[in-house]
Amino acid sequence: MTRHVDITLTWAEFFEGVLEGAKRHCRMLRNNIAHTNGKSSDRPEKEWDDHIEGTIAERAWAKYADLDWDAYCEESMARGLHDGGVDIGGVSVRHTWKLDGRLLVQKTDREDIQAVLVTGTGPHRRLAGWIWVEEAKRVGRWRTYEKWEKQHPNARRKRRPCFWIEPDQLRPMEEILDSLPGRW
Repeated sequence: MTRHVDITLTWAEFFEGVLEGAKRHCRMLRNNIAHTNGKSSDRPEKEWDDHIEGTIAERAWAKYADLDWDAYCEESMARGLHDGGVDIGGVSVRHTWKLDGRLLVQKTDREDIQAVLVTGTGPHRRLAGWIWVEEAKRVGRWRTYEKWEKQHPNARRKRRPCFWIEPDQLRPMEEILDSLPGRW
């Protein structure tokens, strides 16, 4: 069984993700809300990139799971921002541009949801796999950023410690659709 699934967004779908990510970032700036995942950067454009790339990853997940992207965006706009880390389809979508990247889970993440790792850039994305957050906290490697913080003493925010889940610890994407709440 193949663990990952490759998804190519159409240019229209890709653009929808870019626009939604830009809107999300602007709402956070307007409302003076800190970056939700605790990433630290002394470059504000990095947070811009994170929002846009993350939203494109959510768009790729929505395409794979056949979820209603437009309704999700309207609901997201109505409630303001994230609902405790839950993204479209009741899962938490995590993104990294590294194809062999790890899924990161925070200590404060809800344990009753699934997390999907989406990798890649542009319209070409890989859904690398998924894991229950509760399970990720048991099997993931606890990682602190003490060395990074020593190398970047002037960073605006400090990185939060988190659990690192290696790609081979993720479940195959084929298995997640049957487990989504209220789907079938």
